[in-house]
Amino acid sequence: MGEIVEIGSAILTSTERKLETVSHNIANITTSGFKRQIPFAELLLSTDSIDRAQTVNATRADMEQGKLQKSDNPLDIAISGSGFFMVSAGENMFFTRQGEFRLDEDSRLVTSQGFAVQGMEGDIMLSGGRPEILQDGTILEDGLPVAQIAIFDAEDGQSMQPVSGSLFAAPEAMMLMADNYVLRQGMVETSNVGIAEEMITMMAAIRQAEAGSKLVQVYDDLIGRALTTFGQGGR
Repeated sequence: MGEIVEIGSAILTSTERKLETVSHNIANITTSGFKRQIPFAELLLSTDSIDRAQTVNATRADMEQGKLQKSDNPLDIAISGSGFFMVSAGENMFFTRQGEFRLDEDSRLVTSQGFAVQGMEGDIMLSGGRPEILQDGTILEDGLPVAQIAIFDAEDGQSMQPVSGSLFAAPEAMMLMADNYVLRQGMVETSNVGIAEEMITMMAAIRQAEAGSKLVQVYDDLIGRALTTFGQGGR
């Protein structure tokens, strides 16, 4: 009967992971460019018996585009369509759709975290804070092109792993130059988290937890009855 406890524990572990994911999504509901994490779990049982049970918990990102919202910052850029900005954090490269940009003290175009936005030729350097940014990412200053923002897309979306907030990590070999996008200057993409969806997921997880608890309770009841019966038989 020990398998009942294992299955019940696996269900409770899966529920805990789902609730953590919901909490993470809700915490990032105002993070621009954030992609909702979708929890899923699979209960694995051995082929010859159910003496061993484990739950594989994982998440995947919902890449559905968030709403585009106007801002008062001419350096804010939203991607309409597929694709990601590539940003440099020291020696590490990350990908994001969070286009809230600014100029740092070295006149580099950077994210709110200070990561350098990458152009076709590396870090983007600007002389002023009001450039014109065309739909293909070309940046004009005084009517002249000075850089072009590089937009990448994943060859395989499953290769992109959430890092923090709206940042993703992916092998650069898996990222290709995007071609199905339009850049919108003075706009930001909002989070694609919907509070109603998260509440539905949370309620389903709570019901799942109740089912797991009942399994463990059934096991306890059976053990109690067995001990009672054994005690009566020994008299």
